[in-house]
Amino acid sequence: MDEEGQEKEVSLTEALETKTAEARAHAKAEADKAEQDMLDQLTKLEESARSSRRSLERAHAREEAKAQETQETGRGLGVGLSIAYAIIGVPLAGFAVGYLIDRRPNGPFASGLTVAGAVAGVAYAIMAVNRHNKP
Repeated sequence: MDEEGQEKEVSLTEALETKTAEARAHAKAEADKAEQDMLDQLTKLEESARSSRRSLERAHAREEAKAQETQETGRGLGVGLSIAYAIIGVPLAGFAVGYLIDRRPNGPFASGLTVAGAVAGVAYAIMAVNRHNKP
């Protein structure tokens, strides 16, 4: 029986080694599959992050362009209003000062200062436009 016991022990050992090898192979296959699934998910996540970053950068670029445009529009509106006030206001101020000096509407100072005010207003308008158009 001694031989028979040894044979049983050898066959049990071989069976155990076979089962262990199969379990190890199965566990390795499962681990490889899980690793591949994680790599696939990581790749998808990286692509999603890249896509989100690109859309965020585009949104920031649009906001910056809009802010720049709004700033330019405001600056242009301010220059336009100051030119309009100069072209209209300075001749009116010249007429008013000339009228106060003359105390009559058809005197030489009223019309002379009105013309001088108009010239000064147009000169200021040209100067303001040139200053605005400088880079």
